[in-house]
Amino acid sequence: MIDGGFLQVWSYRALFLLLAGGLALVALLPINTAEPGIPRPDLLLCLVAAWTLRRPDFAPLWLIAVAGLVLDFLLFRPPGSWTLALILAAETLNRQAQRDADPTFAVEMVQVAAAVAVAHVVNRVLLVLVGAPRPSAGAVVIEILFTLLAYPLVAVVSVLILRVRRPDPQSGFGF
Repeated sequence: MIDGGFLQVWSYRALFLLLAGGLALVALLPINTAEPGIPRPDLLLCLVAAWTLRRPDFAPLWLIAVAGLVLDFLLFRPPGSWTLALILAAETLNRQAQRDADPTFAVEMVQVAAAVAVAHVVNRVLLVLVGAPRPSAGAVVIEILFTLLAYPLVAVVSVLILRVRRPDPQSGFGF
């Protein structure tokens, strides 16, 4: 017999992959609503951060790696460069979530800002090491800012609509 918690975890993992696939599809569409030269926020990084801080079992590192690698290939990025940055950001946020049981949203934003900045620095270093073309530092700073501006919306949608919430410590279950 399948336990309800097991089914819940795997259904959220499938939802995570579905959302990552949707983000890939939007990134691949031939329409560009932004001004030329203005980078888009990294919504996958926002999704990874929001879910990792609340329920890391819904988006484990191996699942983040799969989603990141697929996006690396689809978006013609050096395979694994942004995936490694996503994994490092997720692991950093996961460790912080284990230390802080219920941080305020301001503390969460600082944690996410640090993780986003570190992810971009790691990615930039990897791109330099492999000799791949990289965006200007100004474009990276703007992408970081847009990603941080998009994070509260992704967090609110994750909590209120998708119901990705921290486990209730009193129940002993993740419900």
